[in-house]
Amino acid sequence: MEDKKLNIDELIKQCRDETHKLTEQLQNEKVVEFTDYSMDDLKVVDFSEDFSTIDAQSQEERNLAQEEIKADSDEKLSAEEIDELNKLEAELEDEEEQEVTNVKQLVDYSNNPTIIDFENVTMRYNKVDKLIEGLNLKIHEGEFIYLVGPSGAGKSTLSRLIYRDVNNVGGTVWVDGINATRLKPHDLHKLRKKIGVIFQDYKLLPDLTIYQNVKYTLDVIGYPKKKKDEQVLKTLEKVGIKDQKDKYPNELSGGQQQRAAIARAIVNEPKIIVADEPTGNLDVKNADIVMKILERIHKSGTTVIMATHDTKIVNKYKHRTLKIEAGGIKGENKQGGYIYE
Repeated sequence: MEDKKLNIDELIKQCRDETHKLTEQLQNEKVVEFTDYSMDDLKVVDFSEDFSTIDAQSQEERNLAQEEIKADSDEKLSAEEIDELNKLEAELEDEEEQEVTNVKQLVDYSNNPTIIDFENVTMRYNKVDKLIEGLNLKIHEGEFIYLVGPSGAGKSTLSRLIYRDVNNVGGTVWVDGINATRLKPHDLHKLRKKIGVIFQDYKLLPDLTIYQNVKYTLDVIGYPKKKKDEQVLKTLEKVGIKDQKDKYPNELSGGQQQRAAIARAIVNEPKIIVADEPTGNLDVKNADIVMKILERIHKSGTTVIMATHDTKIVNKYKHRTLKIEAGGIKGENKQGGYIYE
C-alpha cells in the first residue's frame, strides 16, 4: 500500500514538474501569465483583440511605408531636376484658368461629333478566350476619358484596338471616320497619323537622342523637312525638356523620359491621344507634372483616352470615367471620380 502511495506522490511530482516546464515555455512565448505554478492559478491570456483594428493599423503602416518610398524617390531627384519640375509646374499652373472641375460640373461633350465608336465589339485571345465581348462605346471629340478597373479587365486591349495594335473579331471600331477593323496593313499609317500613343514604360529608342526620338515620328509620317526642327524643339519646350534634347534616354530620369514619350506622341499634333498607365512608373511629383501636361493637351482640343489604376489622379483631375471589367463597361461616372464598386 505504501509503495502505491509513493508511486502516486511521484506521479504528482512529475505532473507538477511538467506543468512548471510548460508554464515557463508558455510564459516565454507570451501566451500565458501566472502568479504561481499551480494549476489553479494558471490562466490563459485573452487574445480576442479586435483584429479589424490590427488590420487597420497594418494598413496604415503599409500606407506610411508607401509614402516613405515615394518620399525617398522624390529625394533621389537631383536639385537640377527638382528646380526644372518646379518651374514647369509654375508655368503649367499659370496657364490654368482656375477651372476647378472638382466642384464644377464637367463640360458636356455629348453634342460634339463622335470620334471613336465601338459597335458591338468582341476581341479574343488565341481565337478562344474573350478579352472584350459585345462592347458598345462612343467617345466624342474633345473628351478626356479614364478607363479604370482591375488588371486583366480589358483596359489595355480596348486602348490597343483604337490604334489597331490588335484587331477585333466581331463588331466594328470606328476612329475619326476610319473603319479600323477593316483597315489593310498597308493603310494603317492613315489611322496612326491621327493618334499619339503614350506607354507606361516610355518605349523610347535607346540609340537615339531625345531630339531624334521625337523627330522620328515626323520622319515616319513624312512631315515637311524644313519644318521638322522647329516642330520638335517647340514640342520639347512644351513638356519642359528642351534642354535635354541631346541626351540619350538612359541619361534621363523616369519623369523626363515620360515627358519625352509625350513629346513624341504629340509632335505631329494628333487628334487623339491614347495613354496606357502614363503615370504608373512615376513618383507623385512627376505624375502630377505629366497630368498637367495631359490637361494642357486636352484643353487644346485633343481627345484623350487614359487607362489608369491611379485613384488619386482620377479623383484630382476629374473627367468622365468608365469602369472596365471582364471585357465590358460595368460602370460610368460622367461627373468624374474613381468608380470603386
